[in-house]
Amino acid sequence: MQHEGAFINAEEDLAAMFLRLTGVVIVARNTRNYGAEIDLLCRDDRTNEYLFCEVKRRRHGASTGYPVLPRAQQLRLKDAALGLIAAAGKFLPVRICLVLVDKRLRSVELITDVV
Repeated sequence: MQHEGAFINAEEDLAAMFLRLTGVVIVARNTRNYGAEIDLLCRDDRTNEYLFCEVKRRRHGASTGYPVLPRAQQLRLKDAALGLIAAAGKFLPVRICLVLVDKRLRSVELITDVV
């Protein structure tokens, strides 16, 4: 029997693969930097943006929609983005994103600017 962690890793693998196919560079995975756990920290060299990506499983059922990031998690990701900018010593364009993975439908969706 697979445990929850195996599903999460598989979903993050799919999300990382999807992002790479769109031309995004994965800088770090499952890292604790700048005061937050970051599922995928990415850089888009075409736009010079950093993407702080939270990977979530798309749920199926009567009340499906986009998962909501709890307010505390939003604030941690926002603080992490500010920490990255401070560490760089210069302004960096940063986006906080949600990556929805649906293994059943074999789909991945990137939603930008969720915070």
